[in-house]
Amino acid sequence: MRGQNNQNNMADKKSTKQDELLTSSRTEKTESPADFLARVGVTRQMQEVISIILENRPEDPVAYIAEYFANIAEHVSSVSQAYQHLCLSHHNQPSFENNLLKAYAVLNRQKCGQGLKGLTGKSYNELLDMLCRDIASNEADTLLNMLQKREQGIVRFNVFASGVTCCFLFKDFISQAKSLFQDLDLSGRGHADYTLCVAMLSQLTTTVSQTNENSSLSILEAGVSLSTQNVDIAMKKALADSFSHNTGKTMSLDEFAHQAGKIFFTKIPTSESNEIP
Repeated sequence: MRGQNNQNNMADKKSTKQDELLTSSRTEKTESPADFLARVGVTRQMQEVISIILENRPEDPVAYIAEYFANIAEHVSSVSQAYQHLCLSHHNQPSFENNLLKAYAVLNRQKCGQGLKGLTGKSYNELLDMLCRDIASNEADTLLNMLQKREQGIVRFNVFASGVTCCFLFKDFISQAKSLFQDLDLSGRGHADYTLCVAMLSQLTTTVSQTNENSSLSILEAGVSLSTQNVDIAMKKALADSFSHNTGKTMSLDEFAHQAGKIFFTKIPTSESNEIP
């Protein structure tokens, strides 16, 4: 009896799969050529390249179209390949510097117009977007606005390395901040005493502010670890204040992480030369 039931189940699954395939096949057959081209993105790409040709009127339009689509294919694969190199090891490992060089070399081979090659701001920005995909949208937008460059500019290696490393450092920084919050969330419900949170954030700010101003990476890495002794002192004082006032006010994990992110952003250098015009 059980064997018959299993056979029936397998038959049902096979029938369902066949129905799905038939439905998909019918959809493809009933889809008009124009709808198909629009769905896969060909229409948009063709409209864009035709618009460029009409505006600039190159001597050999067909050759330009061929080069245009070749560059698109090269661009997408290069950014993905660079991303894979960067994710091979943690940023604090010795091998990460070599991975940075490999990633930059991949992107630096791209054509950027007028027969030249180099890492453009466009590719650099897209790579940063990929690196920030798992960061909360508000924090990611702020970080990207501070790091991204003009699409037409050529990005030097030192800027590339600093921006990429900054993304990885920010992830570690926020992860550490969330870990600190867990120690404050005594109820385990995602909210902690407001006074304790403010005290921890204040200690985090102090730790970051005491870093070497001449080293951007040192500034950003310093906040990842806090002095246990100083934190204990700050927490004891905060607990005393909390018990004496007992306001019942709390802070959520998301708000705590957001405030920690703002501390990180204050130390991102903005005065260095960004790119070659």
